[in-house]
Amino acid sequence: MDTLALPADRFIEGVLPLYGNVTLVTAERHGDLQLAPDAAFGFARDAAIVPLTMDEFERAALDYPIVFFGPARRAFAVMGLTADRNLFVGANDEVFRPGAYIPAYLRRHPFALVEDRDQGRWVLGVDETSVRLASAGATPLFADGEPTDALRSVVAFCESYQNAQIRTENWVRILDDFDLLEARQAHHRPLDDAEPVLLLDYAAVNRDRLEALDAAAIMRLQALGGWGPIYAHLFSAANWERLAIASS
Repeated sequence: MDTLALPADRFIEGVLPLYGNVTLVTAERHGDLQLAPDAAFGFARDAAIVPLTMDEFERAALDYPIVFFGPARRAFAVMGLTADRNLFVGANDEVFRPGAYIPAYLRRHPFALVEDRDQGRWVLGVDETSVRLASAGATPLFADGEPTDALRSVVAFCESYQNAQIRTENWVRILDDFDLLEARQAHHRPLDDAEPVLLLDYAAVNRDRLEALDAAAIMRLQALGGWGPIYAHLFSAANWERLAIASS
């Protein structure tokens, strides 16, 4: 897939959460741009929830509650108990908590595949406000007007993430088809004597409905590799207590 060939002056339509000024990656515009090797996560310091794909559930479930949110039932890792604080981004707003899983949505930043509707294809975009971008002393994105191996690796990672997103959307549709998702609410009591406050309206898998599935439904989920992520999601609910302790 050619993701690098569009004119440099075309801007991305739409919104990507946690991204700033996203433009199409081209040699004309970004020929001198370089990428710092060390990721910085200050851009996510205010993100209490971060998107996940089903491929990530089993590892992410060790650290975060995993929920489905919004009309599209998109999957998220919950990383904080207030709307504007990610408990896993360090005090200097850059370092992610050691040992905690870093979702692919954050690891691909400042890049993302975005839809170019005029051309009917997906193209590589970059957040030009990112602190990982430099003009010297880092890894070049282009050499003599051609993508470097570093940039090709970025494209491959973004394509892999995009494919995982598509699989996740298909899987969530199956969960909906079988009526496995039910509305839930998360509450938090910031102080022992305080009234609980509503954190989040979300959806979660209903275990009773899951265990009542017939053989055909079970095989359909199995064909998509959907069982591991389901149980990871269910087990991840234990992390609500861990978040409460971390926020106290």
